[in-house]
Amino acid sequence: MSSDNIHVRLYTGLLNLNQQIEREKRLISLADEKISLAQSIVDEETKNYSLGRVTLNDLIDEINKLEDNKFSKISHQIQLKKLVIEWLRLTDTLIK
Repeated sequence: MSSDNIHVRLYTGLLNLNQQIEREKRLISLADEKISLAQSIVDEETKNYSLGRVTLNDLIDEINKLEDNKFSKISHQIQLKKLVIEWLRLTDTLIK
């Protein structure tokens, strides 16, 4: 009964870990899209700033949003790597 309980806990833990890994992969993909869109916005704002249509504060705000998106992507990549290491540890495949 004890070994069945351990087996169920490990199985449930691996299922949850797999869901977290898939979630982080989706978040990284979304972050890539956000970075691409934010870069397009920064490019347009730079053109508009050079033409005097927007203020420097508007341009700086858009650049800050782009950098926030890049930071978010890096954070999700770090979390994904942690989760993969935990997966390898739980499945005894961390060291070969």
